[in-house]
Amino acid sequence: MLARRPGKSEGESPASVRVRAEPGSERRPRATMSNAAIVRRLLRYMKPYRGRLVWGLVTGAVYGIVSGAFPKAVEAVAARLFSGEAPPSLWAVVATGIAIPIYFALRGLMGFLNAYYLSWVGSRMLRDLRLELYAHFQQLPLDFYVRYRIPQLIQRVNNNTAT
Repeated sequence: MLARRPGKSEGESPASVRVRAEPGSERRPRATMSNAAIVRRLLRYMKPYRGRLVWGLVTGAVYGIVSGAFPKAVEAVAARLFSGEAPPSLWAVVATGIAIPIYFALRGLMGFLNAYYLSWVGSRMLRDLRLELYAHFQQLPLDFYVRYRIPQLIQRVNNNTAT
């Protein structure tokens, strides 16, 4: 494996000068995990936050049901109020006037709670994953930090756990 060495030689930029790496420092190929194994591993981080995850899923389902019911509700209101057979009763007009803001308030609340709970669970999972990685970094030998720069490691942890 070739490694880059800073320095200038005739007609070459510092980044283009290559030297042989130390024996034994070659990177081993990484073992790949199946998608199911990755999901099982991530579920371990989700386990402490099951309650909020369930609430997020329930509020998302309610939001979907309420949003999907809107066209049917408009159709029923239009049929009742504007049928032309008889003028709508005062009760029907008042009930419709009260139901519309309640509908949109419920829909907005469920959408907000869904986004809040799922974002909260996701951010806590990322925090736990990062804490575990930083704890692992503290157990590594000092030779590891001679080979890899610390700012690069921190950037990789933050970027790789955020995507």
